[in-house]
Amino acid sequence: MLKKNIQYILAKKGYKIVKTGSSNPYADMEPKFIEYFEKCKNYTRTSIERMYSVYKSVEYVVKNNLEGDMVECGTW
Repeated sequence: MLKKNIQYILAKKGYKIVKTGSSNPYADMEPKFIEYFEKCKNYTRTSIERMYSVYKSVEYVVKNNLEGDMVECGTW
């Protein structure tokens, strides 16, 4: 009932709720990352989103040829 009421109110204002995009919530992640994630997921409690952040950070460092050491630390 609440859903229909919200849809009704929005429709009166000229809005409509529509589902867009893929049914896969990770469709915008590179296939190579998904491959790495599948290999690692049983050995970590880190979420896929956080692992993707580390992946993109390392990608940035490598792509821009940044010098120095890198350490990723975390606790659970």
